[in-house]
Amino acid sequence: MSARDENLPGIVFRTHITVCPECRLHLNVHRTRRRTVKSVHGTFTAVHKLMKCKKHKRDSWIPSD
Repeated sequence: MSARDENLPGIVFRTHITVCPECRLHLNVHRTRRRTVKSVHGTFTAVHKLMKCKKHKRDSWIPSD
């Protein structure tokens, strides 16, 4: 991310689920991806957060809504 991107307004996309559906443990951020998006209304940074349970590590990441 460049210094210019840090000054852009950001929108965070993440799931509304805060606990694992199987074990009820709190979800942690597994991966964060950022993209600069240009629209007719201006330029902003989209931040996509994938959440994951510590206990169910193999394939249980939960994408944003």
